Amino acid sequence: MRLFTIFDYCCIVNISMLPLNLKYLMESVVVAEVNVFDFDDTLVKTKSRIYLTTAEGVSITLTSGEYAVYESEPGDVFDFSDFEQIKSPSPISHMLLKLHYAIRNLGPANVFILTARGDAGPIRTFLKEMGISGINIIALGNSNSMAKADVIRSEILTRGVKLIKFFDDSLKNVAAVKALNRDPTIPDDVQIMSIKV
Repeated sequence: MRLFTIFDYCCIVNISMLPLNLKYLMESVVVAEVNVFDFDDTLVKTKSRIYLTTAEGVSITLTSGEYAVYESEPGDVFDFSDFEQIKSPSPISHMLLKLHYAIRNLGPANVFILTARGDAGPIRTFLKEMGISGINIIALGNSNSMAKADVIRSEILTRGVKLIKFFDDSLKNVAAVKALNRDPTIPDDVQIMSIKV
């Protein structure tokens, strides 16, 4: 004989009719763990490049890894058009396996891609070809490391996440997210693991 759970009960009656202590129980559910993955050079290597023209007119081609550590100068002009597609992708097997495990263990709602790319479409297509679908892809269109930290802070504060595992190849991004451990707006019981891959 199957026993009814609180969730079965909520399907039968309107939640507003529940006793106060049951409503509180349902509203105070927190997300135990969320895994966040960067895309370029974390899940996949690509031939996508950033084209830089300096103030002096010098043309430089940068990989995403080189761009991550490049110190921008006044007058620098960047061309990110290669990142509107995924050029010659080469999956990083152990990280894609980690992504698969996270989705299986945490569910797709608690795993997402957080990328500096401006368009999630090519990433969604690539992941679908790898047999991965249903996860959220946040395309920031911004390479500032604080933009990634802001998304993670929001995830913690709005969803009540207790553990964040953040995987990124950029030391700047890893440091920005790790700094959230000292952020006074983040509750003390939240653990943030920022992992350089």
